[in-house]
Amino acid sequence: MTFPEQMTFAGWGLTALGLFYSIYRNHLSDARMKKAEAKIQDMESRGEGPYLVPAAESVGQVYEQDGTHLCFWNVMNGNVLSVSRDKVSDTVQDGNPVVLILENQGSNARRIGVTTDLKECILRQEPPIDGANNLIILKYTYQSDRAGKPCIVKLSFESHSGFQGEHVYETIHGFRAFRRIKPA
Repeated sequence: MTFPEQMTFAGWGLTALGLFYSIYRNHLSDARMKKAEAKIQDMESRGEGPYLVPAAESVGQVYEQDGTHLCFWNVMNGNVLSVSRDKVSDTVQDGNPVVLILENQGSNARRIGVTTDLKECILRQEPPIDGANNLIILKYTYQSDRAGKPCIVKLSFESHSGFQGEHVYETIHGFRAFRRIKPA
């Protein structure tokens, strides 16, 4: 191989190496960009969405409205979990409702959907009436065979700005526990 052929071959080799290096750097840059976008979406999800925690204030009752039917749950009931009670009473039987009183420390949502394996689980905010404290209740059916076991509750929501997200919480069946695990 002559010197000019060697130079041409070296030039092609350097060009190929430069091309492979550029592709590699683009791949790394894309990976960093996707990671940054996921982090921004995670931050937006935390900032735009509700952040539910067990209610810290002591109340006498919490109100629930189902259509036109209005009722209240007294915190002295053995199935109401509040600051006054961390675990359902031993007298609560299978099929009875468990009411966990929560408060929202995040943003309000336009819509919230609940997905969980808790039986007949609903999430309701207190109606705007005199005596209500703007609290939220998570109500589900008590199952003694699941008592004390962790349960996952997924909340899908749409914020007032139109952001749609999902938060994942963990609760303990029959206990006053409700902790967001995703986003952490």
